[in-house]
Amino acid sequence: MASVSYGVTGISWADSQTPGGATTSSELLDHYEEGSWTPSMIIGSTTINNATANNVYGYYLRIGALLQIAFYWYRAASVTESGAIFVGNWPFSVGGAGTAGAYQSITGGYVGHSDAQYGDTGGGKGSRWQHNSSSRWNLYAEDSSHDGAGTLEAHGYGTMRIDGY
Repeated sequence: MASVSYGVTGISWADSQTPGGATTSSELLDHYEEGSWTPSMIIGSTTINNATANNVYGYYLRIGALLQIAFYWYRAASVTESGAIFVGNWPFSVGGAGTAGAYQSITGGYVGHSDAQYGDTGGGKGSRWQHNSSSRWNLYAEDSSHDGAGTLEAHGYGTMRIDGY
């Protein structure tokens, strides 16, 4: 039976067996954190002022190198900016294309803009937020740009790997 050691640097499973010949780089759980953050919505190159939004929420749970995250951003007043839709101000830097050989993405949940709806709407139009740069995540959907009129509502949730951990 494996033993678990508790110390000032974390919880160690160093005495456990690694199954099936797999290799591990660490058997130490040395970080646990949960909290809130303030996502920013970006249209084209313009960051929308959060003070003009009706609701802005962001929550996260970090365990080691994994980050579970959820956010919601809504503005009932017309958003006049046009261009691609991004979300920024992430609480941690996450790995990009070099992490496990692929871009990281999270489920788009519900995204509504300019009278178009994606994600959890029952219409079969999926969406995702994909990490393409260090500071913001791109919306990928059937129509992932805002046309300069109408409300904007966005939600996302998922798990990703934190950079440099």
